Amino acid sequence: MQCIAIDWGSTSFRAYLLNNGRLLETCNTDEGALRLSREEFEATVQKNCGHWFDGTSKLLICGMAGSRNGWHEAPYVSCPATLNDLAEQLVSPEHSLPFSCEIVPGVKTITTSGVPDVMRGEELQIFGAASLGGIAEGVFCLPGTHSKWAQLRQHQIIQFSTYMTGELYTLMRKHSSLANLCNDEDPDPDLFELGLEHARANPALLNQLFTSRAMAVTGYLETRQVSSYLSATIIASEILSASAALPCGALINLVGDPALCQRYQTALAYFDYPSQLYSASEAVLAGMDPLFSETIRV
Repeated sequence: MQCIAIDWGSTSFRAYLLNNGRLLETCNTDEGALRLSREEFEATVQKNCGHWFDGTSKLLICGMAGSRNGWHEAPYVSCPATLNDLAEQLVSPEHSLPFSCEIVPGVKTITTSGVPDVMRGEELQIFGAASLGGIAEGVFCLPGTHSKWAQLRQHQIIQFSTYMTGELYTLMRKHSSLANLCNDEDPDPDLFELGLEHARANPALLNQLFTSRAMAVTGYLETRQVSSYLSATIIASEILSASAALPCGALINLVGDPALCQRYQTALAYFDYPSQLYSASEAVLAGMDPLFSETIRV
């Protein structure tokens, strides 16, 4: 069976042509959900994937296309959530495509602080990575603009929390008093480790953020080193907070962009947490596969 899978992020569009689970072609653009009006979603699929339509029997979409301002809202499934729960609440937008089209819902939770948290798209990456790794229970970290930390127990997402790590890093680098001190040089491993060291000694994030500036203006850091130090400061804050309730040495399953995950792997190792890496694209396709075949494997 030939199918199309789309992982529709806020700022990205990633499409995959599959035949019986085998990846044939991909299409990646910057046409994220935030850039589109509701009427533009189908046209974007037509433009980017129209040459795949012949022989295709189904389109499955996850991510921000199912948000309130997306193509068609797919209401959140509450934790604890299984892949079967997602399958039972797929929604179909109005469309004129020559095959069925369904959107996967996101997941919501009430945190230990009693406040809501949500995800869209990451849920399939978690279930997919769990399938690839044969994992029924574990801790998953999904680095990115809004990093997610999730607990999987008996094939259910039972709890998760979100950290605005990537967004904060971008804001600090481009729109703060650090902007003229940062550049796009290659990562500096030594300065990244120094940032981790300082964050362990002083985990107060707001103070450590200014330390990045103070070290630069006093000559302790060169401008080519500030970005790596800043990155370590913010990532360390996330890890220290998210791991506070975890047993020492717990295995962290990292799912995301390989380069970013390697940076997290370095930081996790510094704080004595081993990790296992999974590609986000491979994980999301593994999560979608049972939804295409309509056989949920638990």
